[in-house]
Amino acid sequence: MTNNYTSSESIVSSLVRDFYSPTKEEKEFVEQEYERLDKILEGKIFQSGSYARYTAITPLNDLDVIWILSEENKKQIISGDLNLKDILNDFAVKLKDEYNKTGVRVKTEAQEHSVRVEFVEKEGDFTIDVTPARELSEDNEFGYPLYKIPEIDTSGDVVWVKSDPKGYIELAKRVNNNTPNFRKATKLLKAWRRAWKHKKNFGNVEFKLKSFHLELIIQDIIKKFPDYTILDIVNCVFYNIENIIGSKNYPDRAGNRYVDDYIDELTGDQKRIIKIASKSGAILLQKIQKKYENAEMVETLHKLASGEEFIEAYGYDISANKLTTPIFCIEAIKNENQSSYKSGIVNLENGDSVKFKAVFLPNFHHTKSKISKYFYKVTNTGDDALKVRQLRGEINLGSTLNTTESAVFRGTHFVECFGVNDQVRSVLAYAICTVVIDDDIATK
Repeated sequence: MTNNYTSSESIVSSLVRDFYSPTKEEKEFVEQEYERLDKILEGKIFQSGSYARYTAITPLNDLDVIWILSEENKKQIISGDLNLKDILNDFAVKLKDEYNKTGVRVKTEAQEHSVRVEFVEKEGDFTIDVTPARELSEDNEFGYPLYKIPEIDTSGDVVWVKSDPKGYIELAKRVNNNTPNFRKATKLLKAWRRAWKHKKNFGNVEFKLKSFHLELIIQDIIKKFPDYTILDIVNCVFYNIENIIGSKNYPDRAGNRYVDDYIDELTGDQKRIIKIASKSGAILLQKIQKKYENAEMVETLHKLASGEEFIEAYGYDISANKLTTPIFCIEAIKNENQSSYKSGIVNLENGDSVKFKAVFLPNFHHTKSKISKYFYKVTNTGDDALKVRQLRGEINLGSTLNTTESAVFRGTHFVECFGVNDQVRSVLAYAICTVVIDDDIATK
């Protein structure tokens, strides 16, 4: 990579620490609830998952806990009394009862490997996943025991599978001790992944790239290239996405399956979204190489973590020399036909609403007839949008055309329209509209 990437290292580190790592309040809440659970179970429990590996991001929405089953240690929930053939459902009922005794209202639900505890009265989404486990006499290479955990199979029966949660925790610790960029790159990519997972512009097609899979990919990259910067690592993930989702590559440490075996079940559409996401991320990293002002670099990094999209990532060529002559404009209708603007600057105030549509200029009907689709892109800027993670930047086929946008965030925002031809995979017409909100509030 280039020296520009290297010089940006401190900027990226600060951004990950300040915007995408768990907050002090989140950590305090987790410790409080972990202590409560420890008292309820009165036995051997330990944290696992991303929080234990220090790769969790904010907003923090879950904690993974392993509860070691024991016949000897008496607990408020006695593991010896649990029906091992239906352990997860049995445990879910008993765990809810024990929380109720402490005055904390929860919902519990048996899952594939664990019992999920949802806190009814807490604002926001936060759950604890508690996995019962049998400790084995077999140790991993770090000297920690392996475990067997319950799993509900396709027939609904419980089987016990080998697992090595402490091995993954120790491995992540050692990788980060050798290369501190591990956790930072992981958090940045997890923020990117979360943004894409929450997108609505792909209909019912889900973004399926898994968080833990990303961690293992990053560890693998660091082993091969220990001198890589944070952005080098992220870039390597984006440019190798074809191989990453092409076949499974990461055997589970306990040896009973692959961590990334879900890859074999991905549909063509699900793989397409992952590729679009990675290409869009790579485009933003190219832009970062050209940013010499810290503020510009920070803004672009936030766009990366917010999942901004680019028409090129959808496979369309957008050659600037083809779009120098205005062919159409974006018409903005403000407040139910009160005001109409052609492409340019639209001034809005608190409470205003606006709709957008592409309008062809005279004498360009030949080009219009060649356009098979119109894509829209709405991008927000400014601190107001950033605070609630609403920079947007998604590309959609029709929702911007059919949806009324509301003036919500102060700042300068942009609505773009791309007229494309699917046969030649090219953008034939382009227009942009600038929305300025000066009062309290941009397009939501």
